[in-house]
Amino acid sequence: FTDLDRILRKQDIQIDRSTNAAEFFGHLRDRLYGVAVLDTATINFSIPEIITRVKSISQNTEIILITEPGMDGGPGSSNPLDSLVYGYVEAPANMKYVATLALKALEKQKLLKSSAAQKKVSQKNVIETARSGDESAQNLLLSTSVNSLNSAVTITDINRNIIYINNAHTRTFGYKPEEIVGR
Repeated sequence: FTDLDRILRKQDIQIDRSTNAAEFFGHLRDRLYGVAVLDTATINFSIPEIITRVKSISQNTEIILITEPGMDGGPGSSNPLDSLVYGYVEAPANMKYVATLALKALEKQKLLKSSAAQKKVSQKNVIETARSGDESAQNLLLSTSVNSLNSAVTITDINRNIIYINNAHTRTFGYKPEEIVGR
C-alpha cells in the first residue's frame, strides 16, 4: 500500500490506514471517506459481509476490494452485492491501477456532489451536464459508456503503454487490468 499512499498523496488526497477491521470500521464511523480500499486477505469477514458493513455505515463510500484470485466479483459471481463495489482487483494488486480506480471514484463523487447541490442527480442530468460542456460530466459519461460496452476496449498513452481496459477486454482476452495496465 506504500505506492498507493504515495500516488494519492501527490494528488493531495488524505490517507488513513487501518491495521485491522475494528480499527477500519471505527475510522469509517468517525469520518466520511470517499473511497475505501480493502485487502480482503487482512480482514476476517466474507466479501458480502465487508460490503454490507461498509455500506451500512457510509452509503456514499466507494469500495475497492483487493481479493484473492477468482474472488473478483466477475461474470460468474454469485454475490448479489457486487453492484455496490466500485472495483475488484486481484492480488497481488498493481497499486497504480488501484490508485487510478480510487481517483476515478473520487471524481465521480465530486461530480455527483456538485450536481446534487443544484438538483437531484439522475442519468439524464449527467447527460445534459455533459452536453453543456462540463468536462467532469463528460469524463463520467465516457467512462460509464466504455465500461458498459460488450466490445473490448484498450486505451494506451502516446508510448503505447496500456493505461486502461474495460470489463469486456477482460472477458474477451482473460487479462485483468492489474496484469497489463502499464505495459
